[in-house]
Amino acid sequence: MTTNNTTPVGIDIGATTTKVSYRDADGAWCTAKVPTNYTDIATLTATLGLASARVGCAIPAPVKNGRLAAAAPNLATLPTIPAGTPLLNDGNAAAFGEYIARDLTHQSLFMASIGTGLGGGFISHGTIFEGANGFFAEAGHFTLMSGGKPCNCGARGCAEGYTSSQFFVPHNDQATIAHHFAEQTTLFQEFLHHIAAMLGSITNLYDPDIIVIGGGLGSLLRPHYKQLCHLTAQQMFRGRPLPAIEPSTLGEFAAARGMVAHIERLARDPFVL
Repeated sequence: MTTNNTTPVGIDIGATTTKVSYRDADGAWCTAKVPTNYTDIATLTATLGLASARVGCAIPAPVKNGRLAAAAPNLATLPTIPAGTPLLNDGNAAAFGEYIARDLTHQSLFMASIGTGLGGGFISHGTIFEGANGFFAEAGHFTLMSGGKPCNCGARGCAEGYTSSQFFVPHNDQATIAHHFAEQTTLFQEFLHHIAAMLGSITNLYDPDIIVIGGGLGSLLRPHYKQLCHLTAQQMFRGRPLPAIEPSTLGEFAAARGMVAHIERLARDPFVL
């Protein structure tokens, strides 16, 4: 790759894996995926040969106006990020990536990223919604079961415990979860009902034009969209049209691609937050 200090690089810092996305000198998209076992972003970019690039980071924690607003509940230690680096919550970054990839301008889009946890992001008319304190669209921490499972955020009964890989603990390895999905076991059916309850609540609360489902577990849901839509409709305000529910177009690199789009927009308008 040929890179310089104007190359925007999106870095999605996950609990176990970091995804990186950028364009090469010919404009083609490049990606990389590495374990989240590095101590700082400077080391990561140097290792990838991107030391001189413009970097933005998507992080699994609330972000407000480009600043970390609270600790990342599913990440033991956040790598050191240089001051001034553009930041977005990973759910918002993924939602923005999907919004731009679909060439949307005046619609609203909610992104639910289902994987190790449950990320959420909301974009309307091109605006990334962060809320008063950076906690907007934290779908993973809606209370789905009052007094239910303890959550890493400190609360109990959060949706994340029932709509992510955490639901399958202690047998939450990829192969076992894939088996539940493929065989549509009783445990899978319970999981699907929880997903529908979460999506129904999101629909009633945010009234989006489009709901996009991403994340590792989200990709496994593709064969089950008909049943999922049916169950979600049962959870919604009576007579309310079901929004379009679509799989991610960018897959596991949605948040990294969203950060690239965010960096590019900041270059055009530095006052965009």
